[in-house]
Amino acid sequence: MMLVITLFLGLVCCSVLFMHQLKKNQRLKQADVQRCLTKLEVLKDLLLHIQQHRGLSTGFLHGDVSLKLNMMSTMNTVKNLWLSLARDYPKLTQDALFEGVSSHWQRLESRCLELTASNNIEQHNRLITNLLHLIENQAEENRLLIRFSRELGLNVIWKELLETIEAIGQTRAIGMGLVSEGKSTAVERIQLKYLNEKVLTRLVALNTSFAGDSGAVNASHVLEKCSVDPFIKTADAKIAELHAFIHKNLLQPKINTISGEDFFQLASSAIVPLNALFNLASNTLKEQCCLKSKGW
Repeated sequence: MMLVITLFLGLVCCSVLFMHQLKKNQRLKQADVQRCLTKLEVLKDLLLHIQQHRGLSTGFLHGDVSLKLNMMSTMNTVKNLWLSLARDYPKLTQDALFEGVSSHWQRLESRCLELTASNNIEQHNRLITNLLHLIENQAEENRLLIRFSRELGLNVIWKELLETIEAIGQTRAIGMGLVSEGKSTAVERIQLKYLNEKVLTRLVALNTSFAGDSGAVNASHVLEKCSVDPFIKTADAKIAELHAFIHKNLLQPKINTISGEDFFQLASSAIVPLNALFNLASNTLKEQCCLKSKGW
């Protein structure tokens, strides 16, 4: 009888220990996913501010010295974001791509105003392309996050969404040069036309992704309670406004319609709702992570 009781108590203890370890593992996995999401949010903020610096520095190099204060403020924000990433995610600093992007920024930061305006844009574009790769890689390295986000149809925020924002950012940079200079070249007008089409193509792809694809659960369903439609509709309207302005005022040799600061705000307003959509999706992933962690 004592042997039976002993065995029973042993089984109970093992069960309790197993459940405790299981819950601990679930908490660790949940914390790891949420920490990765927070890191991706910081990297996204870094991306947005480097994009802003590209536009402001381009306008400055084209002669609009009134942009210098905003440009310096943006550089300070970028510096703080680099420091935050190095402090909070030391493992990230060992990533070769992170090191490459960071060192590229340090060189560009110190000498961007010595470059030609076109080279300044080119250097920013290269840096940003690598930063986009870094963000995508960091998301995919967390296998649980990428599986989880694909199941919910929200993995589009690290590629399709950020690529749409980048297309608008490039449009803003080229446009800043034109409005600051007060004139445009044939090459610049061709670039603007191309970027206009690229933004529209990216936006269509993004709308399709959020409307639902072959995934088990599409993004619109997951985000329905958070009202994703207003963000998409606002982005549509702001992009249409930006494109209408470009077609009416910038696709001509002589330009004298708007200040660099005003155009920067006009173009940036098209990015704002997409940035909000990224944050909405990221926060939704964090919330869903808490709900679904029991099944991990």
